[in-house]
Amino acid sequence: MTPNLFKQIRMEEGEVLHAYPDHLGYLTIGVGRLIDKRKGGGISKDESDFLLTNDIRETISELNKTLPWIETLSDARQAVLIGMAFQMGVDGLLKFKNTLAKIQAGDFDG
Repeated sequence: MTPNLFKQIRMEEGEVLHAYPDHLGYLTIGVGRLIDKRKGGGISKDESDFLLTNDIRETISELNKTLPWIETLSDARQAVLIGMAFQMGVDGLLKFKNTLAKIQAGDFDG
């Protein structure tokens, strides 16, 4: 595949970085990628893993900026906070001010 092919198809299809209905009303994403189950669309397991990896990296990066002390925690405790931030967003996690203060202080029973 050549870079020109990418450029050509992007120009013909357009590129939308969120789900949208195509001209026939089927959910599509990116550069004409059909994801609508009604027409057999979707993503592969590898693509799902790729997206998840990127999302986890982004969540960890946000947490390291917002709560730099998280790196001092054990892997298991980091994983819990990363999982919470992944599910609720970092802003959602930050609403647990008392809990985070206790974790930062090492008061895990509290």
